[in-house]
Amino acid sequence: MFFRRTTPQITNPGGLWDESQNFYPRLGGIPHLGAREWRWRRGGKIKFAHLQFDTTVYDWQGAQITLIGFDELTHFTAHQFFYMVSRNRSTCRVRPYIRATCNPDADSWVADFLAWWIDPETGLPIPERAGVLRYYIRVAGNIVWADRPEEVMQHLPRPQELPPGFELPRPISVTFIPAKVFDNPALLRVNPEYLAWLLSLPLLERERLLGGNWKIRPAAGLYFKQEWCAVVDEVPADLDIVRYCVPHCPSFRSTRTGGRVAYWHFHSLCAVDRRGRRFACTPPPCFPIPEFNRAAVIRRRAWPCLSPRTFGTAAAVRATSGACSRADPAEAPRSG
Repeated sequence: MFFRRTTPQITNPGGLWDESQNFYPRLGGIPHLGAREWRWRRGGKIKFAHLQFDTTVYDWQGAQITLIGFDELTHFTAHQFFYMVSRNRSTCRVRPYIRATCNPDADSWVADFLAWWIDPETGLPIPERAGVLRYYIRVAGNIVWADRPEEVMQHLPRPQELPPGFELPRPISVTFIPAKVFDNPALLRVNPEYLAWLLSLPLLERERLLGGNWKIRPAAGLYFKQEWCAVVDEVPADLDIVRYCVPHCPSFRSTRTGGRVAYWHFHSLCAVDRRGRRFACTPPPCFPIPEFNRAAVIRRRAWPCLSPRTFGTAAAVRATSGACSRADPAEAPRSG
């Protein structure tokens, strides 16, 4: 069984079903699209299914599944994962096993589950721990980890508590194998632009999808940092045009090093002075857009007409001596 959270994620172009058609026919598999499964003449079967709701797992009560695969494990809840672990059983003489893939998500339960393999300072996988087996059991909903199976045996039933002839239960083994796009040379040979597409992502997504960072999350200071800006207490005399009104311009905080630094969260307008310097202005304070040459910052107690309620997104306004009025957007100067 291979699971995605929703059915469209299975059947979308390039999704699991499309990819399966590249190799299961070579192994003699016969597709059954309506059931989203491949069948073999000797009785083998591989099926694709969703777990859209937490309660969907109960559709699998009574099931015996030798292989369970989760594509994008961070999309699933911890309840879904651990319940389906209990369905990972079989008498077909193939030892049951589970495989999962995912991208980093600092706020998912998976980040906590894999914490031992991740550097808490950098958020990156610890190279020497890649592929190292660990063992766990859940006790009252809490996970108890160990480096060796015998270290958690005290949490399992003792021999005298079992019926005669039954072996002692074994803890569950887990490992984490990190990978990056460079570990998929076949993809890069066919689609060499893919790396450039990852590089063009915003910082948060780029660090997760390209860098493999498990600690980075949206927070103040991640996109706009205070040290980029100089602060002045007066509006420049030659500030003339305010071009765009941005109703909401979030700032973010980086947690890659574990530090906590507060940065501004603001609404902004983009202004241009007569020397071509560009600003992101807000009723106090005003911050420059970093991509716009990191110009000076305006701090002003009152700039009455810069409210997003007054001017909608992409509305152009003209500022003269600290007072603003509507202007035709076509009159606003265009810059780079």
